[in-house]
Amino acid sequence: MMAARPVDRNLRHHPDLEILADIIERWADDAPFNRAEGRGDRGIIAAGFAHRKLLDVIGEAPRDDLRVLKLGVLFPLPRETVGRFLAGCREALILEENEPFLEVAIKALAHDLGAPVRILGKATGHTRREGELFRWQIQQALERFVPGFVPARTYHEADEASERPPRENYCAGCRFGDVVDALKEAADRLGQDPMLVGDPGCLAAVGDRLDAKFAIGSAVGVADGLARAGVRDRAVALFGDSSFFHTTMPAIANAVHHGSDLLMVVLDNGATVTSGFQPNPGQPRDALGRPAPALDIERIARAIGVESTVTVGPDDLDRRLPEVFREGLSRRGLALIVVRTPCGPADAGGHREAGSRPGG
Repeated sequence: MMAARPVDRNLRHHPDLEILADIIERWADDAPFNRAEGRGDRGIIAAGFAHRKLLDVIGEAPRDDLRVLKLGVLFPLPRETVGRFLAGCREALILEENEPFLEVAIKALAHDLGAPVRILGKATGHTRREGELFRWQIQQALERFVPGFVPARTYHEADEASERPPRENYCAGCRFGDVVDALKEAADRLGQDPMLVGDPGCLAAVGDRLDAKFAIGSAVGVADGLARAGVRDRAVALFGDSSFFHTTMPAIANAVHHGSDLLMVVLDNGATVTSGFQPNPGQPRDALGRPAPALDIERIARAIGVESTVTVGPDDLDRRLPEVFREGLSRRGLALIVVRTPCGPADAGGHREAGSRPGG
């Protein structure tokens, strides 16, 4: 007689997870963040900032020709709240940013409830699927959705730029382009045309000069894969210091283990610009500004097994960097070059904050 298989520990806790999900869903139905107003058999379900934009178009006061549900909880979907709203609608227009997440979920709910309501939105082409949802687009959708619709205020496509918040150019003064110039110069002198593979993040500033760019932490693995696939030109992986600490170290360990022929370049600008200027483990402070041990990229790379490592500071970018790149491209095997290129938010006078080195 076979012994009973032991129950997986995670499997034992799965029922608890389902119970918790039910509790949260009931809370979502009672949450004060969801609010329905207006009358009529045409409804709009708007989530997040799309609801604020909707009110700018239709006005703050409830309307007699339009029911509006402000949906403040998206997941888990407050099924009873949405179900009650759909019960009074013949058609419902879903307003949301990005992909039609709510539209798909509400369509499924209407099917489960047997509600005879037509669900419209991004997937049906009633609002634009890609990009930001602007007020002029909401206005046009309502003009098709509600007969004789008159907006509280008129919006035009030509004024779209005025709806975007002002953005500071944090890339002003970035020297990543200079680094790529130095790499290309060294390659040209050697008669090489290297395959440049980068990570997202601050490398977006030179994205048009890369041969491939995928997910964070992918540069080393992709470049190594191209080299192993027989790409004739030398593969070079470029990635930021945050990427190094985030997900690149396992790929470097794998490259060391397989004796890869690859040049790796770490563009070390000291933090993580693209997601909020927070420091990474290479900085002597944590996200709250408290002192923290700073990890050294070169030492970690050598500990993993990268035998050839070198660091170039910001004062040496013009003088020393081209020669360092020439040496790195000339030798075979696995090599890592750390290029320190500090950056930081500019003040009103155009100066950089002392000691601030946010980046990718």
